[in-house]
Amino acid sequence: MKITIHKINEERMEDYLAFFEKGNQCFCCSWTSNEFNGENFERIEARKNYAVTSIKNRKLQGYLAYEQGKVIGWCNTNEKNQCVQCEGWRQILTSVHQEPSQKVKSIFCFYVHPEYQKMGVASKLLERIIIDAREEGFDILEAYPDKSFNELYQEFMGPQQLYHNFGFEALYEIDEKIVVRKLL
Repeated sequence: MKITIHKINEERMEDYLAFFEKGNQCFCCSWTSNEFNGENFERIEARKNYAVTSIKNRKLQGYLAYEQGKVIGWCNTNEKNQCVQCEGWRQILTSVHQEPSQKVKSIFCFYVHPEYQKMGVASKLLERIIIDAREEGFDILEAYPDKSFNELYQEFMGPQQLYHNFGFEALYEIDEKIVVRKLL
């Protein structure tokens, strides 16, 4: 299986929308800004419209994984200080340390099509994120996996082992999450 990874942008927006329309339909909007709240998140069309706007204005950032021209996976990642007031933070992480003097890229969400899970798609996405974060001048990559494995759907922030395999180290715990970090 040959997997290619591409950053989300307007040219790839239709691929992104089709992937989420056929999948879990969340459109990964809760990590874009504090404008998108829980009420809007309940409506699929509102999530989709917000995703379109957020891709166009570059608030929604991340990567698409393709196999033979078909999107098979997604990872939402963005500059941490752009997202600490996002709905996702308020729902999942009650507090998180901020580093005002360092440029931190956060990894928020993985979604791999069920037919392609456990086939290395998330690893390919993470590999590309690390390369790009270095090139873009980030000091740190940070992610927030669950302390313990519940079920694949709940592991949308990625399993701990994925990050461990790429040299991330556990820093501290918040609620049911572990903050893991990789210096670049």
